[in-house]
Amino acid sequence: MALALLAAGCTGSGSGEVNDTSPGATTQLLTPLEVGQRVGACVADQGLPVEVSPEGDVNFESEIEEEHALFAKYAEACNDELIKQGLVAAATGTPEFWEAEYERLQAVADCVRAEGYDVDDPPTLAVYVESQGAAWHPYSQVQPQSQAEIDELNAICPQ
Repeated sequence: MALALLAAGCTGSGSGEVNDTSPGATTQLLTPLEVGQRVGACVADQGLPVEVSPEGDVNFESEIEEEHALFAKYAEACNDELIKQGLVAAATGTPEFWEAEYERLQAVADCVRAEGYDVDDPPTLAVYVESQGAAWHPYSQVQPQSQAEIDELNAICPQ
């Protein structure tokens, strides 16, 4: 089973965007590839073998379900550390943002289903908004057999 983690948080474009994290200090935000490389290295330091795609997605394959939970836990902790360092902006939004994201992801889910993958129905809008998107994502059940299959699905049904 393979898991792919998109470069989390909000990143800069690499064009000099900065994020003030303390008085008088600015830090350039990382690009999605840089975020993926750092999160990948951090997760690998915890003992899980990962690969980072050219887009910055962190990919992990294992047949052991417990390792998938560890991967998610480590990746989140690694990303949180980048946020604390001011290298990645926190991905927060208003309820209106999460409502729009919920609608957008329902369309992504329809696309993923049309490609032959099983996707669970989303939770209620209230549950999704309350969780700030953590309660459901249409790609969370996708189990492609290869990186090429992941790339093809992302091209057809962009996350």
